[in-house]
Amino acid sequence: MAGLAIGSFISARLRGVRQPLVLYGTLELTIALFAILTPDLGLGINRIYSHYYEVVSANFFQSVILKASLSAFILLIPTIAMGMTLPLLIRCFEPEERQHHAARLYGLNTAGAVVG
Repeated sequence: MAGLAIGSFISARLRGVRQPLVLYGTLELTIALFAILTPDLGLGINRIYSHYYEVVSANFFQSVILKASLSAFILLIPTIAMGMTLPLLIRCFEPEERQHHAARLYGLNTAGAVVG
């Protein structure tokens, strides 16, 4: 959730984006790339974790913190990109259309999250 919030925060502060749909497409490609790479990134986490296992194995709390931190780190970039997409897409509408379309897009996005 932190990545989504950070992405939304960044997207709200972007000024002067001349082609928001191009940036939107780039963000979607970034998300897709991370989806494809997730298995390999997971293996990388296991390698890093196994390297530090001797150091953290005596303390369950440290072990969990290390594994959770590594997992959160690889999820941060795609979740930031996800958080940026919807606010950026809403910018594509004219100011007078934004309120109506924003509500519809957020509703569809929420429904998609529930179904997915």
